[in-house]
Amino acid sequence: MPLQFPDSLEGDDAAALNYFRHWQPTAAPGVVRSYSNPSLALLGWVTARALGQDYSAAMQTRLFPAFGMSRSHVQVPEGSMPNYAWGHRDDRQVRMQRGPMA
Repeated sequence: MPLQFPDSLEGDDAAALNYFRHWQPTAAPGVVRSYSNPSLALLGWVTARALGQDYSAAMQTRLFPAFGMSRSHVQVPEGSMPNYAWGHRDDRQVRMQRGPMA
């Protein structure tokens, strides 16, 4: 799978699922290993659906507590923003934006 969803993909689950339905690998299974954010998005989406929750709720109410991750967040609360690790682009702080299946 690709490293990221294509830029042209709009940020909703239906578009992402349609992308996966039509995606074709560029190599035979087991020949090439690569990292893929869309594959992790799909795993999170499927897991949350199996738990009967959306992704954010499943992370906050099931996964983080199970591992004692009391200071981890999907949506960072205002009081935790001073501890947030920002990304940087063009010498400015940027925050990850919600994308497909998030």
